Amino acid sequence: QRPLRVAEVDVLAAGGRGQVLGPAQPVVPDSLLRRLGHSDFMEVQTLVRHPNGRDYWLVTHLLDSNLFISIHISGLGFPRSAIVVSAAGATRPQLPGPSDMPGMLAVAANGRRLALVTLVNGAEVFDFDPATGRVSNALRIGGGVYSAGVAFSPNNNLLYVSRQGPAFGTSCAFNAITEVRQYDLRLATPAAVAASGQVIYSGCGRQVWGMQRARDGRIYVANNYTATAGPPTTYLDVIREPNVRGAGCQYTFSGFDLGVGRWVGQQFPVAPNELPAPRLRALQVASACAGQPVTLTLTGATLGAPGDTLDWNFGDGSTLRTQVPQATHAYAAAGTYQVVVRLRNQPLGPPEQFAGRAVVGPPPTLNLGPDLRLCAGTSRLLSVGQLPAGTTVRWHDGSTAPTHSDSAAGIYWAELTAGTGCTVRDSVAVSSVPTPMLVAN
Repeated sequence: QRPLRVAEVDVLAAGGRGQVLGPAQPVVPDSLLRRLGHSDFMEVQTLVRHPNGRDYWLVTHLLDSNLFISIHISGLGFPRSAIVVSAAGATRPQLPGPSDMPGMLAVAANGRRLALVTLVNGAEVFDFDPATGRVSNALRIGGGVYSAGVAFSPNNNLLYVSRQGPAFGTSCAFNAITEVRQYDLRLATPAAVAASGQVIYSGCGRQVWGMQRARDGRIYVANNYTATAGPPTTYLDVIREPNVRGAGCQYTFSGFDLGVGRWVGQQFPVAPNELPAPRLRALQVASACAGQPVTLTLTGATLGAPGDTLDWNFGDGSTLRTQVPQATHAYAAAGTYQVVVRLRNQPLGPPEQFAGRAVVGPPPTLNLGPDLRLCAGTSRLLSVGQLPAGTTVRWHDGSTAPTHSDSAAGIYWAELTAGTGCTVRDSVAVSSVPTPMLVAN
């Protein structure tokens, strides 16, 4: 038998190593399992946060059936009345022999979708109601046999599925080859979703097992090399930009080292759909000058997802709302301003807020004087005056000296750029008049 049991653990016992208190107890009553006609559980489990922000659903699957079991976990533990049974998707049969059905069950970041993969029957995606624990609406993706890992992108739009298969007739070690495919869940029909798979990684002699979406916005992948004797690898693969379609997701082989003594197995610990990590990381301010438009850019791991709304407070009484992580604003006076940006599209938890500084410098001063009228054949020396340290000059003809001699009619201009990046320009119109002639009477 493969029952589902729970035990109480004292996490402070044994010097912080923890200790199991008493024997494990069954979570689902035997009477319910007898009515369902199944008593063995698959090894797949996931945790989904309840909308009340306090409780969880433990979701698992009965072996040799298409039945999901959702158990409500509250401060009271596992109340027997809060068990929800859902029939959805394909039957997941038991493998011949003593093995059960290896695979993985993943939850989307918003808690409204589940994905199940097993070594037989490939991958399916389901709707999940985090208020009731009900699983429904199976979407068959497939992916072939030996699917063992699955993960949703942080923005819930893309699905990553690993597929292991034989490589007979090739030089791959142990005849094993692994692919990781990316599917677009935004497409209109199940057939379109199933056909959208793109291979973002292929490894000869390797086996990709579990995947885990982390709070840093990345997905970490357990990838074992089958031809290596001794301990497994200490490296995890990393999908660095999992919200990006295709190769832009940046699947990085051996991208994260766990360190000496920490080895990669097959699966990650069961974790709930996480509260999102802070997405606002830094505020970049282009050269800011009083009276001139300045561009402010906010950076973040997954910023720019559909529905993101940013409320900007520029610190001078002006506000702006955008749906892109960039804003343009002109400060009337020089100074240091506290800029506060508020993100209003968090999937869980309160809106996120980020504060940064915008340092606004005064523009340099430049006055070339009034327009000029020059007699033919004469010239006038234009000057930008004394240049402050770090300030550069550029004239209309590209020259960079502080002075410029002009004699022909035309428009002459100079541009000063301060060390802060602030610029100012002034121009002079030069006209030519005939030289007066002296006529004797």
